[in-house]
Amino acid sequence: NADAIHQQSTELLRRLAFRFPEVAAYRVFSATALREHGLTLREMNRLDESIRILDEAVGEQAAFLAARPQSVFGRKEMASDLRLLSDTLREAGQTDRADSLSRQARTFWKQRPIEETNSAE
Repeated sequence: NADAIHQQSTELLRRLAFRFPEVAAYRVFSATALREHGLTLREMNRLDESIRILDEAVGEQAAFLAARPQSVFGRKEMASDLRLLSDTLREAGQTDRADSLSRQARTFWKQRPIEETNSAE
């Protein structure tokens, strides 16, 4: 089952990030695994669990950015994680928090004109 596999991978990456905090890449990998797990849960319509996992992904991404605050990749990934969490919150009817996170996402990465055009389609 996809949920169980995601849980195993995220636990492994969290242990690596905890054991080797100087390896910032483990935080990125952990955030990515958490984001994918949250997305899977969202697709399974398990919104409360998805929101909890996506919150964790944002936390991992924040830890990476604390170590590398000028990382363009990290900032773009943070914006992406925040937007996904915002969309999931909105789907769950939590519009106030969704709006807040959407605004926060724009502080990390503003869409380029090509992305704005594609998202409007």
